[in-house]
Amino acid sequence: MTHLRYFSIRLFSQPENDHEPLENELLDIIKDKYHQPYMCCLKISKFIKDKYNCTLDDNEILYLIIHIAKIAEDNKKMNK
Repeated sequence: MTHLRYFSIRLFSQPENDHEPLENELLDIIKDKYHQPYMCCLKISKFIKDKYNCTLDDNEILYLIIHIAKIAEDNKKMNK
């Protein structure tokens, strides 16, 4: 969760489009492998856009997908 706190700090403190562009191939691979976390990220992205008028770029989407996938995986292991 600490990573997500730093994510939000970075998101709201940096100007938009202040990142190097991500190679689409990497994001496409991650989106395919982690479809459910990706769909969750789209909802989070929409919420942030609607609430704070701040758009997540592909780098930030990828970052969130990885963290949400990890949280989901940890929850599965705990519930076994």
